[in-house]
Amino acid sequence: MRCEICGEFATRRQRVDNSLCCMTCAFRLRYWSPLDFLKESRRLERENSELRAKTAQIFRKEKRYAYNNAVSAVPTVDILERAMLAINLGENFSVFSVVLGDYYGIKAPPYYNFPEGVPKDANAVYHSLKNEVYCAKGPLSHRTAFHEFWHALERHGIVPKTKDSEKNANTYAIACLKRLKEDQA
Repeated sequence: MRCEICGEFATRRQRVDNSLCCMTCAFRLRYWSPLDFLKESRRLERENSELRAKTAQIFRKEKRYAYNNAVSAVPTVDILERAMLAINLGENFSVFSVVLGDYYGIKAPPYYNFPEGVPKDANAVYHSLKNEVYCAKGPLSHRTAFHEFWHALERHGIVPKTKDSEKNANTYAIACLKRLKEDQA
């Protein structure tokens, strides 16, 4: 069962203010003021993002990869939900890319509608020299957006670039969408 406050998996939960939450959140809700609770959650979120960015930088310097395959590179459900929310709010995949880029600690590739830069048999293409994604006319599917973001992860050294790059990109896209669907079930 997941905590309704922090979203972490908890074997034991308590009901506090009409929310089933883990023991840590229950303690904090009972004994901390709402302002203290908000400050602490923001502080922890900031520390986690700084730690991810530092870890990614260390791995790049040592020529090691933060993730060794497509499924292990899939972000947590809350990050995926934020990325999907960014699409809905911004109606643009560039904001989606920024959310994921912040998670991995990389410069996010912007998504542009540029049909001339896309091959005729493709919906979108990642241009690694410019760190940009070009889309053909028409709406871009979520699967294609995750697929092209995988190529940005390869470029920035977060995941290894192999001869199975397209297969890995498809696996990453499917795994991201599957993780989102599992959380909604």
